[in-house]
Amino acid sequence: MCLKCIPIQARCRHTAQKNVSGTWTDVSGKTNPTQSDGSYAISTSEPAVGTYQYRAVYAGKAVYGNATSHVVSVSVVSKASVLADLNALRLTVMGIPTSAFTPGTKIATLAVISAAEINVRVGSYGGATAELKNALLPRTDGCAKTGKPDSDDWVLTCAAQGQLYPQVQNLIQELQALHRS
Repeated sequence: MCLKCIPIQARCRHTAQKNVSGTWTDVSGKTNPTQSDGSYAISTSEPAVGTYQYRAVYAGKAVYGNATSHVVSVSVVSKASVLADLNALRLTVMGIPTSAFTPGTKIATLAVISAAEINVRVGSYGGATAELKNALLPRTDGCAKTGKPDSDDWVLTCAAQGQLYPQVQNLIQELQALHRS
C-alpha cells in the first residue's frame, strides 16, 4: 500500500485497515510511519485462501489533513486452491465443443493442464507457470488482443476463448504468487 503525505517534512503515522464484511477495521499492531519516500508498508498474514482488501489511513494533524490511500486487494492462494482451479479449467475445456478447437488441440489443451497439475503436485510452481504461460495462454489470447482468434490459437471462437483465457490468466497469477512464497 502506498499513501503519500505531501509535503513530507516529518514522517506521518498511518494505520492499516482491512475490509471485513464491508466495514473498514483497524489492523491491530499495524500503525507505522511512512518511509522517507512517502510509502507505507505492512507485513501480515491471512488464515485462509481468499481475496482481502487493505488501505492506509492518516488521521491528520493541524498541518496535514486526513487522507486515505487507494484500496489494495491481496489474493491468498494455496496449492489446494490452485489444484481446484486447474480442475475447473479442465472442466471448462471439456465442456467446450471439439468443433471450437483446431483439430487435435482440445486434447493438447487438456495435456497442458495435466502437465501443469503434475508440476503443482510436486511443488514446481515455476514449471506449472511456464506450461500455462508458454503453451496455453498464447493459444487462447487472440480475441482478448484483437477481437478475433489469432492464426496460432487453438481455440477458434471468441466465446470459447472468453471462457478459457481469464481462467488461464488467473491461474498464472496464482502460481506466480505461490512461487514467490
